[in-house]
Amino acid sequence: MDDFRVPTTSLPAEILCVDGATVLGDIFLPAHSSRQPGPMLPDEWTDTMQAFFPVRSRLTRTLTIVNRESVVALTVPAAANTGDDDVLVDLPVFRIAVEAGGARFEGDIVVDMPMGHQRVADWLNAPGPFITVRAGTAHHLIQKRHVHRVLELDRVLA
Repeated sequence: MDDFRVPTTSLPAEILCVDGATVLGDIFLPAHSSRQPGPMLPDEWTDTMQAFFPVRSRLTRTLTIVNRESVVALTVPAAANTGDDDVLVDLPVFRIAVEAGGARFEGDIVVDMPMGHQRVADWLNAPGPFITVRAGTAHHLIQKRHVHRVLELDRVLA
């Protein structure tokens, strides 16, 4: 039966849910990505995640099954969510604050959009259910449907 099992890697995460609850533990991402060599990055996983996904508590080792629709934000270590950042060097970077689900997330965004569509609003309206806010050693993957407001704090010169 192991032939039908998808190899995974675990990743520590903090999940903020719409009811205000926080789930802490490890999420499980496929060990192989279709976009780059190595394991799937959280950015890619949020585009393809199942309707329900398991989170294993680091303290009790129990599983919590989380409904993806209830996820406001998934916070992961930045080191686990960086692929080939060299391709992002010449792209505009903005410092923003995102208000979602009663929380505020501040950090930088990289607007990886075509020339002429490199505003924060263009980035927010791009396809995909989640946006990534880079905040030092953490990346906040925020579900767009729960975003109330986004404040442009500054444009960072790359």
